[in-house]
Amino acid sequence: AYQLAKDESFALESVNSTKLIMWYLHAYCDASYASDKDKRLSVTGFVIYFCGAPVSYKSKLQCSASLSSTEAEYILIADVVKEITYVRNILRSLGIYVGLPVVVKVD
Repeated sequence: AYQLAKDESFALESVNSTKLIMWYLHAYCDASYASDKDKRLSVTGFVIYFCGAPVSYKSKLQCSASLSSTEAEYILIADVVKEITYVRNILRSLGIYVGLPVVVKVD
């Protein structure tokens, strides 16, 4: 069980402080190479989970045309890492420190 911290930090603290709280993030992502037939752009998407619950997702056309499916995946992974960094910083500001490494699963 958790409760709000008694100070002004708005952090969660464990009621039983002897237990180690393990917070974690993981993500799934995929890119579909040149699936937009008109512009030849890749469609990408990802979902980021915090302790098993989805907290961020995105699906969109990439801004530039990729020359290969590998390049489309690299562009996607860069976007996922930026979003993970953003989510980690928000959680850190709430007093929730996420363990490393953050696992990103790509096909």
